[in-house]
Amino acid sequence: MKLRTKLTVFIGLLLLIFITMFFIIPHFDRPEPFTVVHAESIHQQSIDPYLDHLFRTALQGNPRAWQYIPRGYETYDLAMETVAHSRSSYILRDIPLRFRTYELVKSLFEHSESVYVAQLDILPSSYLTYEIALLAVERNTPIENFKAPPRAQVSILKYIPKQYRDAELSLKAVSQFGRALEFVPKNLRTYEISLAAVTQDGRALQFVPAQHKTPDLIWSAVEQNGKALQFVPKSDQTMELVRMAVTQNQGSALAYVAKQYLTHEIALLAAKEGYGGLDHTPKELITEEFLLQILQTRRLSLFSIPEGMLTHALAKEIAKHDRYILSRLPEEFKTPEVQMIAVSAHGKDLKFIPASEQHEALVLAAVQNDGYALEYVAEHLQTDEVILSAVQNNGYAIQYIPPERQTYDFALAAVKTTGDALKYVHPRHRTTEVILQALQQNGRAIQYLEAEEITPEFATIAVSQNGRALAFIPPEIITPEMALIAVQNQGIILQYVPVALITPKIAYAAITQNASALQYVPEELKTYDLVLTAVKKSSTVLKYVTDYDYLLSTAEIDQIDQIEQ
Repeated sequence: MKLRTKLTVFIGLLLLIFITMFFIIPHFDRPEPFTVVHAESIHQQSIDPYLDHLFRTALQGNPRAWQYIPRGYETYDLAMETVAHSRSSYILRDIPLRFRTYELVKSLFEHSESVYVAQLDILPSSYLTYEIALLAVERNTPIENFKAPPRAQVSILKYIPKQYRDAELSLKAVSQFGRALEFVPKNLRTYEISLAAVTQDGRALQFVPAQHKTPDLIWSAVEQNGKALQFVPKSDQTMELVRMAVTQNQGSALAYVAKQYLTHEIALLAAKEGYGGLDHTPKELITEEFLLQILQTRRLSLFSIPEGMLTHALAKEIAKHDRYILSRLPEEFKTPEVQMIAVSAHGKDLKFIPASEQHEALVLAAVQNDGYALEYVAEHLQTDEVILSAVQNNGYAIQYIPPERQTYDFALAAVKTTGDALKYVHPRHRTTEVILQALQQNGRAIQYLEAEEITPEFATIAVSQNGRALAFIPPEIITPEMALIAVQNQGIILQYVPVALITPKIAYAAITQNASALQYVPEELKTYDLVLTAVKKSSTVLKYVTDYDYLLSTAEIDQIDQIEQ
């Protein structure tokens, strides 16, 4: 009884999840419909020419900057500027209802690279004209990722009023989204429209009338997408068509090949293309030779080898690229040769080899591939040569050297390779030479020095190599020159420059390197020219402007003529 109750509850939960995902969530995600707005009824608000120029500059760079324009400065002209530069019709969600005129929607559809079903849903019926419908299908972009709601995976043509689905509109629809052919009136599915559809998406072949499935049209469909073979009658398949189909889409078209063409050659072509081909290859065709031929073209994992078919030859080939193979390989295949191949390709696979089976050549190959492999080297094999090879490959490997074995040469080699390895260098080896080498390799290594160890010389070298090093330098050591070097290297590091040191020169250098540094510029330095410079580099930094009155007060009077021209 308890089991039955639990099963009922489980099924109920699954049903609830299904309903939520496919019915409730899409409903909440849909924007609200809006009413008709006439252009002549809009109050044409005017704003300061400087601000108009600033906002237009931002919108031309990124229409999403609209959301950072204060409501009091929003104008219909700026809204039109926004849609004129938007690549996606989704920007309509950001435009206030009071500006959504027919002219604005038309301009949006004309300039967008993609129009989705959701935008048609919210249009007033009087806006859904033939003109708008034509623009919508011309810019309907297929969305095929699994996260997209089901309605986004079909052509927008499905939601266009039937009275508009004439030959011209249908042709444009299938030219943009081949499978829109499904929603083209049957009497309009001509050879021309069918060919346009399969040329855009071969899978549209499933909607082509039988009388139009000529050899040429079928060829065009399969050439565009090998999976279209599933819609080709077995009697119409040819060896050439099959060969073309299986060399696409991971070879998955092999599942649709007529039996008479399912030869060793075709199966091998498909299997070389990808796992889809191998998955559909008849077991009787899979031999050691077959698998070795695939391995000459692409990788195979141990899991892709059918049970009972693994051989020493296959193990050697797979070991060249299958990480962790030694953890899954049956013992009888873990030969010294396979072990050497495995660690030469993935050094850290050494951890799967017992210390008793390790030898000097093996561990040397491992650390030369990945210095981190030093962690798994048997103690008796940790020779100077092995250790030096490890830290020269990856300086972080120094952390696996026993303190008593760490030498000055190892420390120096480690920081030359990886500056941050300074973190693991024993204090007795932290000489000026070692520190300088570390900072020259990665300035951020300065974070591993004690405050009293940081000198102006070290600090300057560090920020010159990596501006972000400034974050780890005591404020009292930072100089204007050092700050300038740092922000020229990494503008966003302005956040770590003491406010008292931030000059217009430093502020300009920071936003020139990274416009987002504007958020760390003191308000009194956010002049019109500086903000405009930042906005030209990245429109969305407009969100860091709060005092527009002060901004306008800093504008040069003689710039007004340039802006108006």
